[in-house]
Amino acid sequence: MNKSKNGSRMRQDLPFVQLENCSVSIPERNPFTSLKHALLGRRNSEPNKLNILENITFSASSGDHIGIIGRNGSGKSTLLRLIAGIYPQSQGVRRVQGSIAPVLALGGGLDPELSVRANVRLGLINAGRHDSYSTELLEKILKFAELEDRSETPLRHLSSGFQARLALSLSFHQNSDILILDEVLATGDMVFVEKARRAMIDLFSKTPILFLTSHNETDITEVCSRVILVSDGQIMMDGAPDLVFDKYHHMLADIQ
Repeated sequence: MNKSKNGSRMRQDLPFVQLENCSVSIPERNPFTSLKHALLGRRNSEPNKLNILENITFSASSGDHIGIIGRNGSGKSTLLRLIAGIYPQSQGVRRVQGSIAPVLALGGGLDPELSVRANVRLGLINAGRHDSYSTELLEKILKFAELEDRSETPLRHLSSGFQARLALSLSFHQNSDILILDEVLATGDMVFVEKARRAMIDLFSKTPILFLTSHNETDITEVCSRVILVSDGQIMMDGAPDLVFDKYHHMLADIQ
């Protein structure tokens, strides 16, 4: 069995996320080491690395609804992609048990060449839903996204806002153990945003583990019992929402 954040043991049959001293790195500069190497097409076999995340350690178990906050460029989205398994860690250990539904970008994970309906089918198959071809489920997803009359339209012909709606609706209907949402309510349509917010609150009560980023503090405090503050690729604080937001506000005040 594995240890949770507070040191207790987590049951192996329940979903969990564990990151131990995880870092995510990218090449810092052009790997050509000199003009001569560039002309000869020779590359530096070991280019310098820049850590986007550094020594990230935390765990989440069933019942944890966690908000991730921080300034733009602090590493929030990279952390979510690390949790989802989209970005590999350059060092450290990542352990995840349970199905994951990530919504990490406007229309992320969708195929622009396929129709809206085909994207729904593909999304359900990728999520491992045995009822992926259920007409009732498919229509529910289209209806929530308000795309029933555009179901045969190629995705590339839709605005980024409608693509975001489709990705969000798919995530809401996958019944996943771990839900990862990155600024999903930034669609611009206030009527849809309010509908999505109500649906999210209902969904979150049934979701074992949630990770959520939002520039709207209320979105996080309404549904999250725990908040992680990220700054310069490191975890600065992990705890109760009111305490973490208080520290965040002081950080912003010091910068100004």
